[in-house]
Amino acid sequence: MTDDELRIIAFLEASAATRPADFPDWMLALLEGDHPEQMSPELITAASLIYARRLHPGIGLDAALALMAEYADDPARLADLSERFAAFRLACAFERLKRAGRLEDVFIDDPFDPESEVSVQLTEARWQSANRESPPGDAPPERN
Repeated sequence: MTDDELRIIAFLEASAATRPADFPDWMLALLEGDHPEQMSPELITAASLIYARRLHPGIGLDAALALMAEYADDPARLADLSERFAAFRLACAFERLKRAGRLEDVFIDDPFDPESEVSVQLTEARWQSANRESPPGDAPPERN
């Protein structure tokens, strides 16, 4: 395990965090990773432990790791887990955008559910910027 994974584990053992809004900024940055095309080891470690905690509140670290190993041995469960981790990664990215002031508010019913209800409220500045880029609905078409 990397030092960052150990730091995440230490944080999760000391807290009851299960949602991106509960995580410190440093952890959200680690979970996003440097390579958007693949999940970082830190994301896999954190998501595994948090998902196990959500399934079995009070589960210990060793039991959570054993549970995730069972998932990894079953291709169908592993595929499901991969989708859930991708949804979790997206939820973490939305939380970072909110904290950076790019979004006013974000609601994600279940950060591990790929089919979860998601609601995003743009900041006023982003809303005005988006409105400037698209013409009003009643504007006449441009003539060339």
